[in-house]
Amino acid sequence: MGMNRRNFLKGALVSGAAVAGAGILAGCSSTTEQSASAAQDVDTSWRVKPEVPTNIASTEEADIVIVGAGNAGCAAAASALDAGAGVIVLESSDDVQSSRSWIGAIDSKLQSEAGIEIDHNEATAEICHFASYLSDERLVRKWTDNSGAFMDWFVGVMESQNLHVMLETACKESVYYNKAIAHHVYQGTYNPSGDGNSFYHHMQGLKTYIDGKGGDIRFKTPAIMLVQDSSDKVTGVIAQTEDGQYVQFNARKGVVICTGGYGNNQEMLEDLTTTANRYCSMNIGAARNTGDGVKMLVWAGAQLHPVQETMVFDRGTMPPEATLDFPFGGGLWYGGTQPFLRVNLAGERYFNEDQTYDYNFNAAVAQPGHTWWQVFDKNYYSDCERFQTSRCSRVAAPVQGQALMVSYLDGETKLDAAFLQDALDQVVTSGAAVKADSIDELASKMDVPSDTFKTTVARYNDLWNAQEDEDFGKKASRLSAIEEGPFYAVHCAGWLLCTLGGISVNIDLAPIREDGSTIEGVYVVGNDQAGFYSTVYPETFGGLNNGKGMTFGHMIGKELAAK
Repeated sequence: MGMNRRNFLKGALVSGAAVAGAGILAGCSSTTEQSASAAQDVDTSWRVKPEVPTNIASTEEADIVIVGAGNAGCAAAASALDAGAGVIVLESSDDVQSSRSWIGAIDSKLQSEAGIEIDHNEATAEICHFASYLSDERLVRKWTDNSGAFMDWFVGVMESQNLHVMLETACKESVYYNKAIAHHVYQGTYNPSGDGNSFYHHMQGLKTYIDGKGGDIRFKTPAIMLVQDSSDKVTGVIAQTEDGQYVQFNARKGVVICTGGYGNNQEMLEDLTTTANRYCSMNIGAARNTGDGVKMLVWAGAQLHPVQETMVFDRGTMPPEATLDFPFGGGLWYGGTQPFLRVNLAGERYFNEDQTYDYNFNAAVAQPGHTWWQVFDKNYYSDCERFQTSRCSRVAAPVQGQALMVSYLDGETKLDAAFLQDALDQVVTSGAAVKADSIDELASKMDVPSDTFKTTVARYNDLWNAQEDEDFGKKASRLSAIEEGPFYAVHCAGWLLCTLGGISVNIDLAPIREDGSTIEGVYVVGNDQAGFYSTVYPETFGGLNNGKGMTFGHMIGKELAAK
């Protein structure tokens, strides 16, 4: 059966439903106690290196062995092949990653043609500020100083596959740093409505390019351990084929690790992180992101970065009685980032709702129950059109500037008012949202203190009418009225995307040990690499994580090929 709007939405809403009843047994207050206890008693067996397989069926060689066929790995493979190196890519699944094409870069030719200049020092400082300078500024500068050259190369690769790249210039008017940084890949003729376009073309384009250059991608061949010589230099990788045989892949020039982090490894999340796995209702990270690269590097002696956290968006949903924890049992609400009124479980407004995704999540985690209600009335879509949020929170076509308007998951369904109403209706049906004809009825269905909630809504309407948020300073353009029924409230929680921590590396992207020495022969890029972020992802830099991984992948592929 083909993918239509309703089928797509149903799939999105129930993507966490495979968790069955285990994820919806207890209230939020008990969840925190259960998770805290689990964190204290967590089994950290993942840190223990398993026995090295001795029954190696065969050995192969290449100049460069890359572990992981995602954004970073495919960029590394393509650039190494361009430079004449022989490349083998090991991938645990049956295809390259289905990654979206928001790719951040600074000083690309597309930006120059659009008259957009971004100060490198300013951008570097802003990223480091988001990280509270727990990042390595040298790594951040490596991206700001080299991402433009990567993007120019990448545009050429895409054009060779009859794909095209555009710069997203529809940036939200904001008090935050917000520049035209994100680049998109599309096919055919640029169409801002999104018909016929997708965010997923670039990975298949890279796959075809790698194949055409003589690269060798081994699917269903997960790497399980690094090979080290007597000096602990990494010389290769042991992987397991689909039929269960062990194959050793030796690398003449180097091994590149980029397996996507550990966002779907419950044991590692509970061991290393503090919030996402305890306060999220949904995990949308790729199923393959099970920490394989990080584990192998730790077993080889690499240091875990002291800051280990996750990228969390604010669009997860859950019934009020659901549990926040593995296994996740919630769904998603695509409009969750829109800056509507948010109240805590006591029915009180608690902050300026016009924040980045991580900050919206963090503000709610500090509230009782660690979740929130997003509240709006029948005119919510016209409010969304006026809000003009940007990038992946966008639900209405931009007033000005370039942007692709396609759906979040299937890459085909057009975002419009009907799409969002279907999404909202299904969230209501799931029990994660309530609909009512009056504010009294809405409060009752939300199970929040009625008097407090009615006072909160009345006050918010007063601020809207005055066009001034005297309470929290939200811009007037982000305020909205809650006056015409039906009224809605969506019960929201975090939506885990990926991990931001991983392995400490030096400026050359090589992993380091606790004593600061370098493990030779291996390099770390993508979400396995730490030191670029801290506890939040700076969403105001559109496509920064993809851009960082691909820029560093491109650089290390080219540098290893030149050895």
